[in-house]
Amino acid sequence: MASSGPNPSSGPSGRSPFPSTRNQRTRITRTQIIDGGDESSHSPLVQGLLRFSPNNSASVNHWSPRASTSNARRTSFFGGTSFTNAAGDLEDAETTSKHFTDESSSILSPPPKAAVDGIPLEKLRSLANQSATESPSQAAFFASLLYAKTGHPSDALLLAQIQLNARNFSACLKTLEESCLLRSSYPWEALLVACSALAAQEEWPSLVELLEDACRLPDDFSNQNKHPTFRSLAISKPLDDNDDFAWHTLQEAMDQDGPRSEDSIHLLARICTWRGRAYLETGHGIRAATYWKRALKIDCQCQAAWEYLLDRHLVTASDAYQLLDSLDFSGGQGPPLQWLKALYLARIEIAPQEVTDELPAAAPTSNDSMSLFSPNASAIPFSSPIPAFHTPAAHDVGLPMKKANVEARSIFGKGADFPSNSASSEIQEAVDGALDQLWNDYKLQHSPHVLAMAARRAYRRYQWKDVLNYAERLSQIDPLVPGAAFCYISTLVLMGHKRVLFRLAHEWVEFAPKSAQSWFAVGAYYYCCRRFHVAQRHFCRATRLDPQCTEAWVAFGCAFAACDESDQALASFRAAQRLSPGEHTSLLYMGMEYVRTNHLVLAQHFLHSALKSSGGDPLCLHELGVLYTQKGENESAIVWFQKALTSLTQSADPLTEGLDRIQDPYWEPTLFGLGHCHRKTRQFEKAEVCYRHCVALCPEKGSAYAALAFTKHLTRHLDEAIQLYHQALSLKADDAFSTEMLQRALQEQLEESSSIAQSAKHTNNDDSSFLMRSTPQWKTPKEEEDGSAMMMSMDVDASDSGGSM
Repeated sequence: MASSGPNPSSGPSGRSPFPSTRNQRTRITRTQIIDGGDESSHSPLVQGLLRFSPNNSASVNHWSPRASTSNARRTSFFGGTSFTNAAGDLEDAETTSKHFTDESSSILSPPPKAAVDGIPLEKLRSLANQSATESPSQAAFFASLLYAKTGHPSDALLLAQIQLNARNFSACLKTLEESCLLRSSYPWEALLVACSALAAQEEWPSLVELLEDACRLPDDFSNQNKHPTFRSLAISKPLDDNDDFAWHTLQEAMDQDGPRSEDSIHLLARICTWRGRAYLETGHGIRAATYWKRALKIDCQCQAAWEYLLDRHLVTASDAYQLLDSLDFSGGQGPPLQWLKALYLARIEIAPQEVTDELPAAAPTSNDSMSLFSPNASAIPFSSPIPAFHTPAAHDVGLPMKKANVEARSIFGKGADFPSNSASSEIQEAVDGALDQLWNDYKLQHSPHVLAMAARRAYRRYQWKDVLNYAERLSQIDPLVPGAAFCYISTLVLMGHKRVLFRLAHEWVEFAPKSAQSWFAVGAYYYCCRRFHVAQRHFCRATRLDPQCTEAWVAFGCAFAACDESDQALASFRAAQRLSPGEHTSLLYMGMEYVRTNHLVLAQHFLHSALKSSGGDPLCLHELGVLYTQKGENESAIVWFQKALTSLTQSADPLTEGLDRIQDPYWEPTLFGLGHCHRKTRQFEKAEVCYRHCVALCPEKGSAYAALAFTKHLTRHLDEAIQLYHQALSLKADDAFSTEMLQRALQEQLEESSSIAQSAKHTNNDDSSFLMRSTPQWKTPKEEEDGSAMMMSMDVDASDSGGSM
């Protein structure tokens, strides 16, 4: 969908990421919608369509039939007098109601079946229905002949639907205009056809105006024994968004025409879904959420409304859970819809824990005035994983999910000791149980929807291999990987699979050249190749094709941040936040960007907001650790780093109990930062544990060897320090810090050896004096100089370490 989306260039000054023509697009305001807007701003077809709405009924020019034998029927059917929409004119209202009653028998009569002028009408109707899916153009041929001979509203509706399927949207709107269907006894079905046609032509303001005029309640509804039409609704005012009683009354009015089939979605629910989408496209997300909730309450089978709510993050997890509890899944006369409830429930994104912002008192600032990390230490990944969740299936996606696997492979198991309230625990258990039920009880492990859900869950759990497994299995069903395309691409970028990205981007552009996700994949390939300026152009194209694509805006901001264009990056992240106000990823990226540019006060605000919104994302905890390290509050930074590791290891003390559970190099920067903080607070044993695990996770990085060597150097283990310095230089020969510190370690070892030789010659010297000479005191001027040199080098090396994030 392409509409006038938010413009990120309205933020701080700087080069706009969009061409000038994009900034010139306007959007209809709420005042214009209420006042009716400027009719001249619409296309001629839309102007004609709006003339049939109740507020413009006085200017209707009745349809002039083509040459046919059914002129008299058309004149009788559509009536010869127009009516006005003066709400205060009771006489006109009574005339309108009486006129509708007189026409009712003719309107609701079945379409003619006999042959007219030698043309078999029933044969034409059967051919049109038969060809509707196979050949829409052929179906339109038969349907147009049928409507030309009968002029019946049901045949006009059939023709409009076939023209809509044939993507002939202008002809569809023209048929609705000429046939006055929106004023006949088939208003709601015709309205849905008009909604689809207007949406395909991106006439969102016109769609808002049409739907607001459509949802009215007649004043004399209690005396009518028929469902209302546009003509009978014209005497009342549009319904208020929050008037639940009026909407329920309108639902009952629509149900009076007869009981609806349990296999179909209620017409009013479908209308509310369209109205919510129209409000979303015109920038009214809160009103859109109101109508999507109402659509679900009217009919729980309206799955599109549920997807819109969760995709745009317009409701929190607790609100979604409460809304789900309020829905009726009894199924009416049919079997209960528990399978549908399980699908809805498993779709909820629930935070695994609630994290408080309480911190221990910050330790006094160290004499080392330099920070441990450069701004690049908070390396921005391509697409931030969102909160951790249970995985929905076993490692082998070809096998059914075992219930034991859900418990064993869970990051936040039932026995984990984490601060969480009972409400979050209840929701999380319900979500996990629903996903397990879909996989094991309903045997939906081969469903594309469930596979996409599994891939997204694995992505939020930072289980990259599982994401690839689910996505590859889903691609065998649909090459475009619906529902998991963005997390699939982001995982490929993170793991550096350039060849797969290149092939995938070419395939997607060939299959769907006008899809935002196709050009997102192209931009992701160039981002992975570190050609960030080229990636910006393709991400920009993705946002122009779909201005509502939050993932494209986030990736656009990451490409700007990689080029050190902070203003444009923040503007893109703000655009993503406006589109998905309930999603914490954009807040997290804004905080990371402020950390990178050393705006620590703003960074603290956004990172804490992201943490509250996510409920405990380990990446938020890591970035808060980096923030407090930048501020020199090493004790507070240790707390945040340990919380991040605790959420991954399920142990109260991750350094002693569950460190071996961290096998993903993605979390190496967290251990690296925790080791730095322990070293600065003189906890050398813990720092050594962290550095050694960093070496195990990323043996190709010289920064971990250099940090471990310096820790050994400070504890006077010179032999090990020298060996580790050599290993660091073997991986990075131009490392100035390792070169300088190796020379100092060799010199100190030589001095210590000569000191030991001298002490052997002077056997009369006591052991205490020897220890005083051989062991330096804490914080000697020389060691302070060494520490400063170490931290200067770590500012450079930390960026390389953070690159794995």
